[in-house]
Amino acid sequence: MLLEEMQHQGVQPDVFTFFSLLSVSSKNGNLDLGKFVHLYIVTTDVQIDSIVKNALIDMYAKCGHFQCAKCVFDRMLHKNVVSWTCMVNAYANHGLIDNAVQTFNQMPVKNVVSWNSIIWCLVQEGLYTEAMELFHRMCISDMIPDNVGAIMSIKNFNNLFNNSHQRIGVALYGIIWLQVLFGLSRPQRFMFPNAKSSGG
Repeated sequence: MLLEEMQHQGVQPDVFTFFSLLSVSSKNGNLDLGKFVHLYIVTTDVQIDSIVKNALIDMYAKCGHFQCAKCVFDRMLHKNVVSWTCMVNAYANHGLIDNAVQTFNQMPVKNVVSWNSIIWCLVQEGLYTEAMELFHRMCISDMIPDNVGAIMSIKNFNNLFNNSHQRIGVALYGIIWLQVLFGLSRPQRFMFPNAKSSGG
């Protein structure tokens, strides 16, 4: 184990070491490694910043230990936008969509990543109407969608259109927003690539 070897050599692990090990744990679903790192931090009383705490939240959530992720989050005195977004994703990954939305709404500050995360969570659950409502909120909050947000919005419009009984209203809503956001003169071709043109 890297931490044990560093101890034997008298080398003090730093924030980068903890973050790197927790990232590996999250990626590989290696809960034992993640718990070992967390235990090391607690028992050595080493000072860690929000980057490592956020990595702990992400690790526990991805390894299936939601309550541990929530415990780390609840004990954080200074939560940043990444901390909140990690918790939103943790709720969503465990099927707790209502909690994810509630946590998102409680965020004191939101960025493009946090907006994309909650919208994508809703899309994954097939909640296309709710996803589009949040996308609308995102746009009117002066948050400019990035490329990821743009792609998701187009997919949302398409899915919402295909699953709605009020297709005309949905189509018009989507066309208007794509024109406003991206300046597309013929946005229907991006939304509904299989639709036949009615002329010109």
